[in-house]
Amino acid sequence: MGDVINRYLADLDALLDVSGRERERIVAETEDHLRESARVLASHGAAAADANVLACDRFGDVRAIAASFNQASFEASLKGVWWQIVQFSGVGLVTIGVSGLVGWVAAAFAGKDFVAGNPTGTVISASRCRDYLGFHPESADCYRAAVAHHFDEFVGYHLDALALGVIVLAGWSLVRWRSHGSASISPRARRLTNIGAAVAFAFAAVVMLPLAWDDLRDGTATGGGSWLVSGCAALVACFAYVAVLARQGRSRRAIPD
Repeated sequence: MGDVINRYLADLDALLDVSGRERERIVAETEDHLRESARVLASHGAAAADANVLACDRFGDVRAIAASFNQASFEASLKGVWWQIVQFSGVGLVTIGVSGLVGWVAAAFAGKDFVAGNPTGTVISASRCRDYLGFHPESADCYRAAVAHHFDEFVGYHLDALALGVIVLAGWSLVRWRSHGSASISPRARRLTNIGAAVAFAFAAVVMLPLAWDDLRDGTATGGGSWLVSGCAALVACFAYVAVLARQGRSRRAIPD
């Protein structure tokens, strides 16, 4: 019976779905309250074991107490969810940038047409031809100049996204470090934003991979490689978020009913 308070605290710790720092604070404050309550009861003549039991009973059912703390933490942490959205935005930009690098490597082996080729039957006007040749006068014809220009845009825009994503994630990491980690965001709110990120990347992959197949299935290089590398990058990011969610699920602790 002397371990009643310790068991109560262990059960509370297991049922809490809050950040680490908040968990430590709640458990410590609860222990202080229970110990003080038991001491007062003992000073009024209750046996030590009975005082511990009565203190826990008066404090309340551990599941109800944990649920109230979890709800309060979740509601408060929703205000900080936008920081998780900032992180997702940075990851998205980096994913776009990485897909551009992969496309650049793919073009080195499969040719620029694979990434930036024009669809079959595309007609280039005389004015656009002059523009393309102005950008790439070394090209043999308008088509080659157009492909070279589109490839430059593909790589350039993706590298811009990569640079911006790195800046966003660096800023996010700095703010997170200065605020002592992610203490302001509950695990439940973090799971919700991670689920949203996984769904968003999955949706992007589902959209882009069929477009790549549609462009590449006839065996001609018509730019489908850009959809392919982008869709694969989105799929990898989706799997990464799913892995994070799986790890969060394994780390959750529970006590038997």
